[in-house]
Amino acid sequence: MNKILFALVTFCLVFFSHPSFAQTYRHRIGLDISLGTITIGAGTTALVKQKKNQGFTESEIQQLQYNINKFDYSSINRSFNKRIHLGSDVMMMTAAATPLLLLIDSKVRNRSELKHIAPMWAETFALTYALTGMTKELVRRTRPYVYYDDVPLEKKMKKEARASFFSGHTSMTAASTFFTAKIYADMNPNSRWKPLVWTGAAMLPLGVGLMRYSGGKHFWTDIITGYIVGATVGILVPHLHKNKNTPE
Repeated sequence: MNKILFALVTFCLVFFSHPSFAQTYRHRIGLDISLGTITIGAGTTALVKQKKNQGFTESEIQQLQYNINKFDYSSINRSFNKRIHLGSDVMMMTAAATPLLLLIDSKVRNRSELKHIAPMWAETFALTYALTGMTKELVRRTRPYVYYDDVPLEKKMKKEARASFFSGHTSMTAASTFFTAKIYADMNPNSRWKPLVWTGAAMLPLGVGLMRYSGGKHFWTDIITGYIVGATVGILVPHLHKNKNTPE
């Protein structure tokens, strides 16, 4: 995820959201402007703070205190694992594509529905990305691996080492999977597959979060918060756009 991708998603958010109606969803100008404003504001804040924020100095790392709550303390008793990090990257990118599975459903492929669902996904992706980035730059929490002895000093001194809260991999994965499950459930209210779809939506970001914990990238509170934020945005955006007369 880079600035160009963020700009493209924001472009879709602003220009493809228009007030038209469909069987299941509709766009509301006020709602879309509000979500767009929050997204652009949070994203801009993240970019500005990212340029100003600095990484640790060598002396700061040497004087680093183990001021960690009991719930999160187990995160610093692990080892840095690049293969686990790579696996979590692959899982997150795979999850980002889960909304494409909705195209299997002929109801979703209907043009009157798809022209609403695609911009909603742009809103969901952009809003989650922006909120995650802004929070990371404002909180600047130290990642667990900074406390590890087997991690090179150069890595500990990078800006990325102060971006632990909250887990972006978990938030983006949860936003993708819960958005997919919500759309499927809304458009197939009587489907026998709904429990399985929701279970899959819940398990995939959990798996990503566990990998981020195991590899020393995040504390449990980072993962839990990212999960809640991503799931909330993934469900809330479609819910707010849903026609009131659509059956649950």
